[in-house]
Amino acid sequence: MSRREEVSSQIPFAINGLDQSDDLSIKPSIIQRLYGGAVDHQSIDTWRAHVGGGTQSTEVFTNNEGDEAFKITDYTGLRFVGASGAHDFKIEVKGDRVVFSSEKNQISKSYVHFDDIVGGLTLDVNPTGNEKATPKAGQFKESAASQTADVPSAAESYPVTPAPEIKGSEWKFPSNEPFSLLQNTNLYFKSDIYQLVSGSYVKISSGLSLYYGKLGGFYSLTGNPGQLYKPGLTTLKIVDGFGTATAEVDFDYDERAREVTATVRGHLGFSVCDFRRVEDFMLFPNTLCIAL
Repeated sequence: MSRREEVSSQIPFAINGLDQSDDLSIKPSIIQRLYGGAVDHQSIDTWRAHVGGGTQSTEVFTNNEGDEAFKITDYTGLRFVGASGAHDFKIEVKGDRVVFSSEKNQISKSYVHFDDIVGGLTLDVNPTGNEKATPKAGQFKESAASQTADVPSAAESYPVTPAPEIKGSEWKFPSNEPFSLLQNTNLYFKSDIYQLVSGSYVKISSGLSLYYGKLGGFYSLTGNPGQLYKPGLTTLKIVDGFGTATAEVDFDYDERAREVTATVRGHLGFSVCDFRRVEDFMLFPNTLCIAL
């Protein structure tokens, strides 16, 4: 926790006002994500007393894939004002990164399991900041059908896991094992990929991160549960939806050895793109971690 944090411009922020007894006006207004059925967004100019959380940003756009997504593109100053005083934050844009800072209010990062993958920020608007001694990772909320989990809040958290010292740019595993994903942003797939949903592999074109990061799922490159990968070399192409980040991952299926070698061929714009073993609400032994 500090008074200055730098993150991707697509990362959302929560607001911690649990100990704040005043309703706070917000200038300028901010954008809040709504989850009642279809995902929607609304502009808000008031933060109610004793409320914490939410999924917010200062700007929302329709991205290249037709989805509404957060992305901060312009400098702004945020001011939360109540009867007890004002809480000021400055947001500076540096390319595809943004710097949040405040002279007196605390700003904290939350993480998606690992300490090198930021899921969100929390802006503290309480009369006094709630100090925490250690970094936190988001608490996952599971989906039984797809065996994935979102981080619904940047405030509800538990101790973070250190990132491995050696990153898995090449990863070998048995060909009867699917792979999984850990992400902090929307991902769009430009080649065939299938997700296990309610016992069947279903073709998908995207994996949306609508809260503060996402983990899990079981994926293959075919719709055939008896053969998850195509023989030989197949390349999975991934983009972020705003044209700022791309990645290519090769899956080389050796039929004779019944083994897959997954190799990160290259990535641009993503700060993390490697394979890791993840054990959280369940075990995901072959997880492609990809994050801004």
